[in-house]
Amino acid sequence: KLFVSLTPSQAQLIGITTSRMELKELSGVIKVNGMLDVPPQNLVSISAPMGGFVKSTELLQGMKVSKGQTIVVMQHPDYIQMQQDFLESKSQLEYLEAEYKRQTELSKDNVNSLKSLQQAKSLYESMLAKNAGLKSKLAIIGVNADKLSSQSMQNTISIVSPINGYVTAVNVNIGMYVNPTDMMFKIVDTEHL
Repeated sequence: KLFVSLTPSQAQLIGITTSRMELKELSGVIKVNGMLDVPPQNLVSISAPMGGFVKSTELLQGMKVSKGQTIVVMQHPDYIQMQQDFLESKSQLEYLEAEYKRQTELSKDNVNSLKSLQQAKSLYESMLAKNAGLKSKLAIIGVNADKLSSQSMQNTISIVSPINGYVTAVNVNIGMYVNPTDMMFKIVDTEHL
């Protein structure tokens, strides 16, 4: 920190005067330059977790949104394909798990070769990893893999607001294709402006 001190004669020479602080009405307008800002956690850019077409949105610049409110519904055939891939891997995983257990039991009695057991284990663990990866990808787009069945597949995903705030930018319209790198909306929580 830098401190500057002036003697009374120096202050008088350059015209500095001081007095006690008091409340006063200002008689004129004070023009100042400044910037309004919020902490990073109160400013959110919304983008799509996967590319897709904007099916619906009602957001307009200046609208108030609540945390958890659906702000855009996206649609793309890849969403269905990912769910289909997960259900197929889940089915294969059940078969490979049963086969691995069977080969383990057979190896205890020395009925099968070590190669058969290793192959069954390898296929099972590989499918286990694939299934876990697909489940994580589905979670990113908001699909609950635990409740997914061939009858409950969805061709749309909903993106919700992560914060309460106001929409400051809308960069999409219905029917528009959006990449994961595109910023669709900006939302600002003005509580900490």
